[in-house]
Amino acid sequence: MNNMKKQFFFIIPLIVVFACKKPAIPHTENTPPSIPWADSSSKHPMNNQFKELLEKYRQKGLPGISLLVNEKHGIWVGATGKADITKNVAYLPGHVSTIASITKLMVGTLAFKLIEDPVHSGLGYKWIPRKITDRVPNGNKITLGQCMKHETGVPDLIDENKFYLAVLNNPNKEWKAEELLEFIYDKLPDFNPGDTAVYSNTNTTLVSIVIEYATGKKHSDLLRQKIFTPAADGRHLLPAL
Repeated sequence: MNNMKKQFFFIIPLIVVFACKKPAIPHTENTPPSIPWADSSSKHPMNNQFKELLEKYRQKGLPGISLLVNEKHGIWVGATGKADITKNVAYLPGHVSTIASITKLMVGTLAFKLIEDPVHSGLGYKWIPRKITDRVPNGNKITLGQCMKHETGVPDLIDENKFYLAVLNNPNKEWKAEELLEFIYDKLPDFNPGDTAVYSNTNTTLVSIVIEYATGKKHSDLLRQKIFTPAADGRHLLPAL
C-alpha cells in the first residue's frame, strides 16, 4: 500500500448469538450502570430538540436508540425505545450495546490524529508487509486514503459465505484483523482503485492493520488513549462550536 463540529454518537442494539462460553457482552439489565459524569442534560438549551430527534427516529422504526452530544454547552445524553424487545427492557443511558459500523468513524478519526504527528506515530513511513498485500485484491496498488474513502475495489469480507459459517461455528471468537483478511485473499477485485466508491468493511480492517504496523501498538489501545479516554474526560476531540 502507498503512500464536525458537534460530536454525535448513535448506538443501535444488535442481536448477539451466545454459545455456552461466557458472552463478551452481558445480558441487558433493567437498570444499567450509571453514566460516569454528572448528568445535566435537562438543563441543556437543546434538550427538547434532541429528545424530539430521538423520538423521530423511533417512530421511523428503530427499536432503540441513544444519543450523546458533546459541545460548548456541555454533554447531553438520552435514549428512547427498547434495549431488549423480547424482555421489554426500556433503552436508558448507560445500557451497553455493540456499536457496529460507528467504529469506522472512530478508526478514521484515529488515523487522522496519527497522521497529524507522523514523527511520533510512525504513520506515513511504515506499511503492512507484502505477505499480506500480495494476497489482498489490489493490495499493492491502493492507498490509505482510498481505504478510508472505500475506493479500493477490495471485496467486502462479510459478503463471503465462509465468513458467516465461521462466525456461526464460533460466535464468541475474537477475530484478529489478519484472520479476517483471509476470507478475501486471492479474490478478484471488485474494481480498479479510484474508479468508484463502494462500501466494504475490509477497508477499515486494512486501516487498522496499517495503524498497528506503523505504531507497533494495538489499534484498540490507541482508540482508548486518543479517542475514548479524552471523550470520557470531557475533553473535546474537535473544536467546540
